[in-house]
Amino acid sequence: MDLSPEQTIKRLVDYMPDFYKTQRQFITCIEFLENREWELALDSLIEFADETGHYFSEEFWLGLANSADNMNLTDKANYCRKKIKQNADEVKSKTPFGWTTIKFDDTHFQHHISEKLKEEWATERREKR
Repeated sequence: MDLSPEQTIKRLVDYMPDFYKTQRQFITCIEFLENREWELALDSLIEFADETGHYFSEEFWLGLANSADNMNLTDKANYCRKKIKQNADEVKSKTPFGWTTIKFDDTHFQHHISEKLKEEWATERREKR
């Protein structure tokens, strides 16, 4: 899927678990998107993910890295790619797209799942009946 930075960031926002939608940096990201400030929206999502201390999916970080690459923001792209490795090292499993992981210790985790993703799953189940 080859999306523009705008499309990628909007997709990441669309699949964000509701748990985060009242966070300051998330709200700021939405405002930057509305004002077509792609780099600032990207910065807000990076800061938002870092501030929570939670683990976001590889696809989340890869989407941000690719968006940064498309905007010639090499340092930010490299930072996002480092987060993928850090998450894999610290969580020891992959967090699916549209999910986040909170690590309490090496054996206790909490996950938040996007409402949009849950709706898609429900639709798929209904269509299979």
